[in-house]
Amino acid sequence: MIVFKRAAARPLAESWELRQVLEELRREQAKIPNVGGHVFTRRNGRVIKNVREAWLRAVATAVKAKQLPDDEFRPHDLRRSAITMDIVRRAER
Repeated sequence: MIVFKRAAARPLAESWELRQVLEELRREQAKIPNVGGHVFTRRNGRVIKNVREAWLRAVATAVKAKQLPDDEFRPHDLRRSAITMDIVRRAER
């Protein structure tokens, strides 16, 4: 079970698929030298100092490649999507 950092812990139901993704992520992260154990790093392990700038650059690249419809996409959109998908998954049980 995953618990998010909040004033009050809110557990997230951990599906088999999510567990597989997290395990794969851990295996991939083990291959990258992570300087100082930071969360946001580049592929070479160096720290991303300006996360906002990196995010905007990534969104612009995705829009240009037509992977996103517009550049009005925010990190918070991902959070809402994840919560919605979790609620739907729980309702299907």
